[in-house]
Amino acid sequence: MKIDYQINSKNTLSFHYFAGQGNQVAPVGGSALSEAASELKYYYEVAPIHVSNYALVWNSAITTRWSNQVLAGVNYFRQIFNDFNSGFVVSKYGLVLAPNFDATGLTGAPNIQISGFDGVGQTPPEGRQDVTGHLTDVVSYTVGKHQYRFGGEFRRAQLEEFYHRHGLGNLKFDGSQGPWASDTTITDSRVQSLADFLAGYLNPGTSTIALGDPTRLVFVKTFNLFAQDTWQVNRKLTVNYGLRWDYEGPLGNDKKNLSVFIPSKGGLVFQGAGIDSVYPKNYKNFSPRLGFAYKPRESGDMVIRAGFGLYFDTPNLNPFLDNRPANGAPNGLEGNPAGTSPVSTVGPTNGNGVIASGQPIFPAAGSTCLTGNPEFSQCVQLQLQCEHREGNWKVSRFAGRLRGERRASPADDAGYQPGGCNTDAGSSLV
Repeated sequence: MKIDYQINSKNTLSFHYFAGQGNQVAPVGGSALSEAASELKYYYEVAPIHVSNYALVWNSAITTRWSNQVLAGVNYFRQIFNDFNSGFVVSKYGLVLAPNFDATGLTGAPNIQISGFDGVGQTPPEGRQDVTGHLTDVVSYTVGKHQYRFGGEFRRAQLEEFYHRHGLGNLKFDGSQGPWASDTTITDSRVQSLADFLAGYLNPGTSTIALGDPTRLVFVKTFNLFAQDTWQVNRKLTVNYGLRWDYEGPLGNDKKNLSVFIPSKGGLVFQGAGIDSVYPKNYKNFSPRLGFAYKPRESGDMVIRAGFGLYFDTPNLNPFLDNRPANGAPNGLEGNPAGTSPVSTVGPTNGNGVIASGQPIFPAAGSTCLTGNPEFSQCVQLQLQCEHREGNWKVSRFAGRLRGERRASPADDAGYQPGGCNTDAGSSLV
């Protein structure tokens, strides 16, 4: 929906609203794209999604040289994930995952993996809800051969993430625990895996559960300023240059439930109690931009364009809250075993992995944390293009781009990676 309203000859308002929703059901997991971890429909992943966007724009022509645009907007996103059948209460079937587990309110099948067979419980209860509001103001000023633009933007993002990853437990039966594990007369390993499952011999080294509430509500504030000039040097040459500054605040809240491990501060410390933020604030993200367009002949059809820019990206919050380590450690800031809402990733109570009738499989204990100071993703980009017209066609004779990128991730700080140079020495129709 879009509504436009003219206040007077110099001021207009425009409002738009968009909303959408959908749902997807599909098998997930597996060791290859063509192979699902389970072909049982009960354990297909269901992922309903809802999105909406609101924006109000006020355009003002202050004078013949000055104009201003103010934009206020809100974006909403919500998506949840679970098994197609997520209503199982496993204690009713005699499977006791942990003491008083039913009080958590989590339902669904645990992730049971029997080597060589389809698994169950592929998607524990997961999801996120984002609400982002922003306010932008851009002023334009035209004088002589210059068109100046400068302005800024403030954003406040609210993210509620409720990834109960491993919250229903991972029970792995691989044939290595029962008395038949060393039986050389068994030629099909699936027989041993199935025997372990039927007799209740799970692998204690790879079976875990995450106990506690990993739900986290965090906020991020960002702010940026920019100034640029489009300078028409003459009829053949136009130069565009500018500078942008970005500030991306660290995620945080007032719950004191975001913890990191800093040995120099005694181990686990919390944002708001021991440290001000989960990683240092950065006020040095300055981005220069430069470009030009050149027409060798006023009456000709050829135009040469080139540009350079440094760009800073907004980091994805998932690697901080839910980084999914492969070694069974807690899933990021939302999975550390301390604070006002601790989450413990633990192994079986019985060290030999034998499931005892009526007894909880898992206790509550354990501690592992992440550490490190992330850097913001950066991208340096150079580009060159030459084009001219042949009749009604615009033909690119040469186009090239060189891109270097540094990605921000707690799991990978590999530095700049070359994006390669793409050139086309032939002709392409645009």
